Amino acid sequence: MCWMNWENDTRIYRLAPNPVVGKPSQFPRKLSDTGLLQDTVTLRVL
Repeated sequence: MCWMNWENDTRIYRLAPNPVVGKPSQFPRKLSDTGLLQDTVTLRVL
């Protein structure tokens, strides 16, 4: 599958198979797991 972006600069993109499909992800599932916030209740940034 291919698609084009016609906004600022015309580009053609192609989807590629995911080589790690079915393997556990290291992506954080909770906002608190990202380490970006000091407090997730008040959303205070570190």
